Amino acid sequence: MKFFAWKENFAKAEPLIVGNRPLPMFLCRVLASRGITTSAAAEAFLNCTQPLCDPLALHDMEKAASIVRRAVEDGKKILVFGDYDCDGITATVLLYEYLEGEGADVCYYIPERLNEGYGLSMQTMEMIISSGIELIITVDNGISALEEIRRAKEAGIEVVVTDHHALPAELPPADALVNSAFEDDAFPSRYLCGAAMAFKLIAAIEQQIQGEDAQELLLSQYGDLVAIATLADVVPLTGENRTLARLGLEVLAHTDRPGLVALAENAKADLTACSSETISFAIAPRINVTGRIGSVDTAVQLLLTHNEEQAVTLAAEIEKLNVERRRMEEAISAEAEELLRRKPSLLHDRILTVVGDDWHLGVIGISAAKILERYRKPCIVISVSGGIARGSARSVEGFSIIDAITACSEKLMKFGGHPMAAGFTLAEADIPAFTAALEEYAAEHYPIMPVHVVKLDAPISPEEITVANVEEMAALAPFGCENPVPTFLLSGATVQTVGAIGNGNHLRLTVTAGKYTVPMVYFGMSVKQFPFTAGDRIDIACNLSINDYNDQRTVSVRVVNVHPAGWRQGETLRASAAFDAVMRGEEIADAAELFTRNDLAGVYRYLRDNSPVTAGTDGLFYILRKKLADYTYFKHLAGLQIMQELGLMETPQPECFAIKNGDKKVELEHSGTFVRLRKG
Repeated sequence: MKFFAWKENFAKAEPLIVGNRPLPMFLCRVLASRGITTSAAAEAFLNCTQPLCDPLALHDMEKAASIVRRAVEDGKKILVFGDYDCDGITATVLLYEYLEGEGADVCYYIPERLNEGYGLSMQTMEMIISSGIELIITVDNGISALEEIRRAKEAGIEVVVTDHHALPAELPPADALVNSAFEDDAFPSRYLCGAAMAFKLIAAIEQQIQGEDAQELLLSQYGDLVAIATLADVVPLTGENRTLARLGLEVLAHTDRPGLVALAENAKADLTACSSETISFAIAPRINVTGRIGSVDTAVQLLLTHNEEQAVTLAAEIEKLNVERRRMEEAISAEAEELLRRKPSLLHDRILTVVGDDWHLGVIGISAAKILERYRKPCIVISVSGGIARGSARSVEGFSIIDAITACSEKLMKFGGHPMAAGFTLAEADIPAFTAALEEYAAEHYPIMPVHVVKLDAPISPEEITVANVEEMAALAPFGCENPVPTFLLSGATVQTVGAIGNGNHLRLTVTAGKYTVPMVYFGMSVKQFPFTAGDRIDIACNLSINDYNDQRTVSVRVVNVHPAGWRQGETLRASAAFDAVMRGEEIADAAELFTRNDLAGVYRYLRDNSPVTAGTDGLFYILRKKLADYTYFKHLAGLQIMQELGLMETPQPECFAIKNGDKKVELEHSGTFVRLRKG
């Protein structure tokens, strides 16, 4: 197993009162970790009492609403131009459905991901012009379509842009530019998603017609779409986004859209008890898949239809696509892991980059996220076809991948994104120079690279793990970006029992802390991977939830990660960075003192006597540290690398170590790593 880096967001908590009721200090500590330290702020956050922002206060909204109203009244031919992800699809459906209901002459168009790519293109614009469109309304795109919108204006077409992406250096000459990015950080609607921006547009139109705020009424009709998009697009669940998501989830629980009902049934999801997790892991991926490997029109029609039979048919098509998407994703992940097994030096790069032939472009982003999750560092997955390479990148907090790509974009044909995710296109021949430039950029700006961390909200004592306390946490929902499910730290617990559940793929664990015994589960962790045994003291990062079974409510404790009690993660992170530097051929101070011949003996003997060891790099270090004197993490990494180079050890699967050729006589000088360390 891996001992992930932890970051404590602990903050001093003051007693808080909401609605004349004192909040439990358990809940106050979580709120404090999120910057909520006054009763008034807690009231606004927990009860979503902050009113929705006036839609007409958004940049150019008055102008945009007037243009759209006039086009509807005049019978102009209107095009809603969307995007192929969940946010863009729901935004398209929302605006199209509203305009059609108002009697508009309206159609929609969403470009195909593989052949057309994101946003407006000149080829598509010429098609739009030739079709007689008189007004284009973009949703979830358009702010960067400078030349395309200029061409539309030359052809006499009105253009209203609704978007939420970063503003370019030069703005397009649209008739109205509605984008939350124009607003400052203090503005309640600063970080709305694309569908929420489309919702604000129809709210502004209704406000112009009625002379009063119509947002609550409109939410009863479109709140399900807004909530799905808000949660799917991973915008911050604070301020207005939190209100839209919570109210939208209430609408979704009783949605009259048969397409969403059918989609949920196939995902085995209960919409009546819908949560942010239901959206993120069941609903949104299925809507997204049509833009990845299918026809995006399938999802649009699913959300628009009022025919239950058609909804069932379309949802079944989407379910087949989702199964195929998982198969593709697993195949790419397997190829990527095999590549890393054959070229382990890639694992020591500051930015982990894997390149494959004809990997499906609709799936490489998901694969990049999976690889990042495993290796906890920025990752890029590149697919090559016909001499053209297309990449998808994912990053960790503290390292802006779009800044890195922008700084190295000289040979890129196209790129875009944000700090945590980005995409780009370049010639296959330019891949080595581009990845080398990225490494150079990272080395210059980040001597020690940021790593993905587990954020801890608050410490917890075993007596606080109660049904009443966990029920109080429900008021924090919906969970998502900048308001994640709380993760607690249970320190200094002693392992009592370790057992397997779920065909051995998961773990049931009991620990004691003081006079309390706490049962918990660790999903995705097997007994063989778990290096701790009865009597070991551990620190536990965990989530809490309620388990309803046989009319009984109990607390379920889910382990997120485990450290040995008192684990010095700073030393480990520095040692790991130093070892990666050695493997990249960089000079490090006092390298000769960091590894000697004798340091290899202990780890070799343990692996020889216990092979194969499936506890992973960190788990094996914990085991050996208890057995060997002066055993450091750097020595551990070096020893494993040297044995692999000498043919004494193999890794038949990730984080599994097995001795081979155990009787083979070797010369340590035949290991390049050993020689580099001795020369240091």
